[in-house]
Amino acid sequence: MPLGAVIEAVVATCDPAASIDFHTRAFGLDVLERDAGGALLGVAGSPTGRLRLAAAPGAPATPAPGSGTSGRGCSASTPATWSGPPPRSTPRAARPATA
Repeated sequence: MPLGAVIEAVVATCDPAASIDFHTRAFGLDVLERDAGGALLGVAGSPTGRLRLAAAPGAPATPAPGSGTSGRGCSASTPATWSGPPPRSTPRAARPATA
């Protein structure tokens, strides 16, 4: 069964405000929803390609837009862990140049 589209990906972050700022500026995403636990980003009017930024345990609440404050990050007792596969140890093969 082929995958047609990614509807929504969820990323836990220790600093929701900084992550929202980064993703909106770097990728041009719109803030579709916002609450104390994070935000839903995406392209307004598109039902796919959404990114939900969720506060990791120990993260501060997301400040209101324009407050000029960012969270302090997770506490030292909240380790950053990765349970996914290890990163690639070799780079992908270079693609041949096209004319």
